[in-house]
Amino acid sequence: MKRTKSLAALLMAALMLFALCGTAFASGEASGEASAAVSITGTDVAVDEDYFSGQATETTVSDFTITADNENVTGIYVNGESADDTITIQNGRIELIESGTAISLTGASNVVIDSVVIWNQGNADGISAAGSTVTTVTNSVIYGAQNPETYRRASPFALGLAGSMRVTNAVETSQITYEDSVIVSGSWAALSTDSGTGVVLTARNVLAGVGSLEVAQEGVEYTATKEVNGVTYGFTLGDSANYNSGYVSYCDSGFHNYYYDSQLYGTDYVIILSTSESSATLVNDEMYSDRIGIMWHKNGGGTVDITDGSLHAEYCLFQMKGYSSTDTDGCQANLVVDGTELTVGEGGILLQLMTSDDCGLDYEALQVPEEEDDLSQVECLLGTQVQKTYSDGFPPTTYYVYEVDGEEVGYSADELDTVPEGAVPVMVDYEAQEACTAIFSNLSVEGDVYNGVWEAYQALDVTFDNATITGVISSSYANHVDAEGNVLPGGTVIEADSTLDCHLGMGRLTNTAAAAINNPMYLTLENGAEWVVTGVSYLTKLTVDETSTITATLTVDGVETEITAGTYEGNIVVTPN
Repeated sequence: MKRTKSLAALLMAALMLFALCGTAFASGEASGEASAAVSITGTDVAVDEDYFSGQATETTVSDFTITADNENVTGIYVNGESADDTITIQNGRIELIESGTAISLTGASNVVIDSVVIWNQGNADGISAAGSTVTTVTNSVIYGAQNPETYRRASPFALGLAGSMRVTNAVETSQITYEDSVIVSGSWAALSTDSGTGVVLTARNVLAGVGSLEVAQEGVEYTATKEVNGVTYGFTLGDSANYNSGYVSYCDSGFHNYYYDSQLYGTDYVIILSTSESSATLVNDEMYSDRIGIMWHKNGGGTVDITDGSLHAEYCLFQMKGYSSTDTDGCQANLVVDGTELTVGEGGILLQLMTSDDCGLDYEALQVPEEEDDLSQVECLLGTQVQKTYSDGFPPTTYYVYEVDGEEVGYSADELDTVPEGAVPVMVDYEAQEACTAIFSNLSVEGDVYNGVWEAYQALDVTFDNATITGVISSSYANHVDAEGNVLPGGTVIEADSTLDCHLGMGRLTNTAAAAINNPMYLTLENGAEWVVTGVSYLTKLTVDETSTITATLTVDGVETEITAGTYEGNIVVTPN
């Protein structure tokens, strides 16, 4: 199959890739030796005494201080030559104001960072790990304070963010572990991983969040505190609508990140999982978000596995963003929760599958689809034909396939005006998206579960195993709303950076339970599970074993049916008693 792609489109893709992956660390490897306070490249060591005082050899940087004020300085730059080499950075403090990266790692080496305080201000970054470096950070504090006077958004608006810096980031094939440490970013990201292959981030006994940090003061109330090297630090969660928008951690490109016995506090999200089979394992963590707990977009079959611990979100605990015309990658997310204390704010949502409102990197606005004015008019896609498409490149671009002179040729949306006269769209049978799944075990939770997708046919398959759910579980019409909860008319456009809180519209919905069109809801109750129904719910498939119960009345295809062990399929309506 041929593909047409203009030079302008290629250039735009390259620029967007840099914007997504490189902006926040432009002062890292690129600055290299020329602007580094300490530079270690193989056996070569260079020190700039204008910024550095302490000890530096080819294997150790210790007992040091590094300071720079808006001078785009890399504090310590390491370009290792061999995975057999170990470089230790210990007992030091780095303070950068407005620009630069505190520690930039690349090449191939093992790096140990122990008892280091990074205390940046403004748009300076903390730790950038690239190449094939293997890094362990212990007993350290990494903080990037947000400065409203120099704030500039660098994070993608499409994610519902307005942050300006990633205080840590791991890319390429690097691996990084944080232990017994504090990592706080004023905005965007505390613990981030981005483009690459096989990147692994592990956090053990870590306090990480988005907000502000200080040495704890007596009598001051903090969101959380943690002691590192005999000093107690006080963390205060920020305000997403007041320069502190961000997530704790991001997992991309099929990576698998791990979090153990940690405290994770996000203003917008705790964790975002993106492309390929990006996954996360969380064990005995304390997690909180002012908006959404965990969000998936463009995910291709990854799994979030949560055991024990707790998670609270004010609006939605788990949000999965499925296929849309502006986000054609779709999402096939999987969730497993076992023994975790789950709580959500008043009227909040336990789990939402929605049509993605990701507007893409080249369209900096949230546009409410016209269809949201009356979602009941959406037609079922099963049994229909649609134009053949495929995606290519990064960020992914969708191509629409036409038959041109006997050959199939793909055109991007920007190139449709160049389709030759007489070209015929190639039509194919519609194929449903793979279901998103969730399994909740050994817990009790209050909250609603909704499948609100409409631009693709995709089921949400939920299981409660020895668990109690109190709420609505249903297919739904999902509408975007404003900050007061008023439904936004179709066609409403909210441009990026129009207000400090404009990003909060992403993923902000109200649901109306309704029979499925393209959004079937499957539910399984097993091993003593109980569903206490609080509102009329619409299912397409229901499986109940002999040990589980539903407190409600059941009709299947309009016929009232006694609830006994078995599987029911059709137009299922569950009404509270």
